[in-house]
Amino acid sequence: MKPQVASLALVLVVGALEASCVGPRVEVVRVNPTEAEKLRKEIALYESEKMTGVTYKVLEPIEATSCKLKLWDPTASEQDATDQLRFKAAELGANGLLNISCGRKQMTSLTKNCWESITCNAAAIQVGAEAIGPREERERQGGRVERSRSQFFGGRRTSPDEPLGVGGLKPALEDKDAGLVGIAPEFNLGSYRVILVDRVSVTDASVKDEADRRLATEVAASFQAEIVRQLRASALFTRVVNLAETEYRPDHEKALKLEGKISRLGEGSWGERHYFGAFGAGRTRAQAEIGFVDVQSGQTVLVTADRRIGSSAVLGVASRDDLKESFDEMARDLVKFLWRLSKGDGPTKE
Repeated sequence: MKPQVASLALVLVVGALEASCVGPRVEVVRVNPTEAEKLRKEIALYESEKMTGVTYKVLEPIEATSCKLKLWDPTASEQDATDQLRFKAAELGANGLLNISCGRKQMTSLTKNCWESITCNAAAIQVGAEAIGPREERERQGGRVERSRSQFFGGRRTSPDEPLGVGGLKPALEDKDAGLVGIAPEFNLGSYRVILVDRVSVTDASVKDEADRRLATEVAASFQAEIVRQLRASALFTRVVNLAETEYRPDHEKALKLEGKISRLGEGSWGERHYFGAFGAGRTRAQAEIGFVDVQSGQTVLVTADRRIGSSAVLGVASRDDLKESFDEMARDLVKFLWRLSKGDGPTKE
């Protein structure tokens, strides 16, 4: 066996053993088949467009990941992730899931520590006056939760690099989900029912040649699509308009416009990640800055800046996959922050 091939084989074996030992880095609920079948009957799926005249309450956005880690684990599937969502909804006392949406299937995710995974999101809702399934009862009936605390795999947040802000508003307050934020006085997120998501631009000066531009275009489109998906699944707004697909015509409803830019887009080095990734070499770098503009007034009312350093694991993961996963995380955490903000919670470090 050639030295290079032997080295790669050794890296893959060591990485696989390490990954299997520490378990998933995301919460995974193993719902037994009997309980899954029961939950499918009790927790219905709804779409916002079909809820006219229906009385319901949004409890909170939830997320579930179907993860295949061990060789004997079943293949990651949307059905498994949906069963987990139903289990989590029942724990909250919900009897419905609103706007369920699943992301793309990922292979070899070091952030999640899964060989393949699918993540689905929805809003847990209570339809009508009667809820079901208290938390303690659900835990008795057959859902086993696996958690791993390993920090060996995956990306991590770091301080944003010289964020510029928008419209005189600069992100300066630290937040556990959004990174850095800046909020205009008197801004009330709950007064907006419509949000427009514009195309994401890439402003990093290191994007120079055609290959860089192709990567930038691909990652920016993926980031915008994930923001739209996460916003729709959260049920924070009655309408989420993707401006890359649909033209918006202003009406009487108050609307926000989300304008995003990628200000840092570093591929790192596959070779360095492959041979020296355990020591932090070759990592990808991703930074996004988001501005929220009141459509009627044109005033910037909220800004955020978030930065992630990609995988530092021993496996040489492709830069595109690593970058997309970092931006997926930013989209998810941005919506988590918006949900907290809608409930009156301000920025917090913990």
